[in-house]
Amino acid sequence: MQNGIFEEKKSGRSFTLIELLVVIAIIAILAAMLMPALQQARERARAASCISQVKQISQAQQFYTDDHDGWILLNDSTLAETAIWARMLAGRTGWSKKKYAEPKMFLCPAITNVAPKSSSGDPFGQSLNRNSYGMWMFAYPHERRGDRSRSIGTITGIFESSSKLVGYLKPASLRKPSGVVLISDTGILNHAGDHGRSYMFFTTVFDEIDTDRGIWRLHSDRANTAFVDGHAAAMTAGDLLATPMKVQRSWSQLGVKEVIP
Repeated sequence: MQNGIFEEKKSGRSFTLIELLVVIAIIAILAAMLMPALQQARERARAASCISQVKQISQAQQFYTDDHDGWILLNDSTLAETAIWARMLAGRTGWSKKKYAEPKMFLCPAITNVAPKSSSGDPFGQSLNRNSYGMWMFAYPHERRGDRSRSIGTITGIFESSSKLVGYLKPASLRKPSGVVLISDTGILNHAGDHGRSYMFFTTVFDEIDTDRGIWRLHSDRANTAFVDGHAAAMTAGDLLATPMKVQRSWSQLGVKEVIP
């Protein structure tokens, strides 16, 4: 009987090597067809998470403004520990060290080269520039030029252009807060290893220090941005130029600086 069983199993048909190779090839082709769709879905998920974080950061900035007589802080190097806006909102520095947002909010999900934490446990790493979202560098004179003041209103604030960088902005003075980009995906894309890590960005074409800091259209060639009035949007280069700010410069998704005269 056992011999009969063995004979029955032995007579069963098995796959040939060629048939197995064909099946493997078909699976590989299907996987190759699905990979771009999966990659696009992953990117859409990261972009959605990013813009959600930008909105939360914008809301935290509004809470800070409400607590400080209507002022927005960019930077204050007159403090013993330089108060940069992201570190301040995270409760790491500033006048009160009140936490308005969690440190993880300041790192875009699409950025992979995140700096390590410092020995003190600072979530922004060894440098003050390690968050991946930047704020408009309104403290520099060329960013407050005359034609821009006519389009968005008087840019009222406290500015110092000496060795100490100080920048406070009074948003109530702006005529069109819904057209003023305040926070965005940002990069220092000509600095090795610093892609997507800057606490500020410039929007004009003037040649001045740190001009490699700009809005980075990181997500399918769109930059996730938040405006002074609190709303957020994914912006193309054309969208940025069409704002009352007339943003002339930004980085493409691939890291190419693009300037629209």
